[in-house]
Amino acid sequence: PGTGGRCGERSPPVAPARSVSLPWAIGLATFLVVGVGGYLAWMYSSQISADASKILQLEASLHEQSRRVASLHRELGVRDRTLAELRADLQKRLSETAELRDQLMTLEMDMETAQAHLASGRGERIRQDELATLMRQPNTKVVSLTGSDIAPQASAMLIYDGATQKAWLYSANLPECPNGTTYQLWAIDQIPVSIGTFHMAVGQSTHLLVKRMPDFHRARKFAISLEPAGGRPQPTGSMYLVSR
Repeated sequence: PGTGGRCGERSPPVAPARSVSLPWAIGLATFLVVGVGGYLAWMYSSQISADASKILQLEASLHEQSRRVASLHRELGVRDRTLAELRADLQKRLSETAELRDQLMTLEMDMETAQAHLASGRGERIRQDELATLMRQPNTKVVSLTGSDIAPQASAMLIYDGATQKAWLYSANLPECPNGTTYQLWAIDQIPVSIGTFHMAVGQSTHLLVKRMPDFHRARKFAISLEPAGGRPQPTGSMYLVSR
């Protein structure tokens, strides 16, 4: 029985063994989580730092570009002011040049007028001297010319000397010459001989003509006709003045 009792005794139950791998796995997982989190945090911080550096660079570049733009605006403003000053100076000089040109033209016109008056006065004195000399000649003759039916108000006086072959004509109230025409004085014996031409302008009522022409002593008649400009060898136009 004793042997049987030993044989019949059951062995006490064995408690299950606690697993030793679970804490290690949790630790490893924690380490991995912390490591990955730290790495991600480091990467994020690095990225933020890089972005911040780029932003600073962009801000510096933008500031530099703004400074350059402001400088260009200032230069453009200076150039615009300079250009406006140059334009104003050019306009002033053009105005002064125009005034000087006008003054020069006025002076030229005054000089021409003075020269014309001087020449007119000199010519008038010469004609008066010639008339005085002609009137002193013993053989001087005076012929009056009266207006024809075309110009009844016209008249003229011709003084001439056959010896000196000089003639002095004073005409009045002849109509003005149309364009392309002129008056022509004729000495007539058998055929008319031209003594000279003269022109009556608008508003002109008198004219003085001093000419030299041979063979006056043979002239029996004098006349004035209207001819084409430059005169003709023989009368072709109407007679405006005829001597008696």
